[in-house]
Amino acid sequence: MPRPPFSLTDDQARAIAGGVAQLALDHPTDPQNHRPFVRAFIRLVHTARLSSRVGLTKRHSATLPHIINTQRVG
Repeated sequence: MPRPPFSLTDDQARAIAGGVAQLALDHPTDPQNHRPFVRAFIRLVHTARLSSRVGLTKRHSATLPHIINTQRVG
């Protein structure tokens, strides 16, 4: 059975786009180990999708990159 298409609202996409720039600064390109960036990116997407489901305001959505950075997994 195929997966349903992945879609984002405009607010979710904005939160992710804003967070990716910060991820690039926090996790510089490392051809030997890209896992920290991928882990943080997946967390960013999940947080952006969750924020719209629980009804966070735009003010909270703007802080998503900060939330991601404070919840890093070693």
